[in-house]
Amino acid sequence: MKFLYEEQLKVIQKKLKAHNEEVGFRRADDADLFYLRSYPIPESVLNFYENAEPDDVVEIEDARLWPVSCLRLENEKMEPGNIVSPHGFFVIATTIFGDCYCIDLNKVKKKQEPTVVLACHDRQNDHATFSSVLENMKLVAKSFPEFLTLFSKGKLIAD
Repeated sequence: MKFLYEEQLKVIQKKLKAHNEEVGFRRADDADLFYLRSYPIPESVLNFYENAEPDDVVEIEDARLWPVSCLRLENEKMEPGNIVSPHGFFVIATTIFGDCYCIDLNKVKKKQEPTVVLACHDRQNDHATFSSVLENMKLVAKSFPEFLTLFSKGKLIAD
């Protein structure tokens, strides 16, 4: 499949260069891609990591894009990711404040675009139900491509 995010990646790389930061982008390794595929993540999102997984954290303004190995920690061990992921929200990035950006896997099929929401760490708790998790989410982008565009331009909401 053709790489879908060339334009966003160029803007991200330009921003990094302007701040004298160097982060490489590469194909995620097979184990990390296997991990991503264990979730119902749409092909369009997988396309990003199959072609341009960052090899280190990428920070633009108050948002951070991570390698898959770090996303695994965010989804399984770190709050609020470990609270919201069992409810169908997969962490794809974080804020410098401890909140996380998640793709909503509840209403999508493999070829559809998920919305991206913000889960605030101080609004989620260990006893959260699906409805309380959903109630405490904030819409960030209507699609993953829109999320990457906003990220690349430093225009994501972060709180």
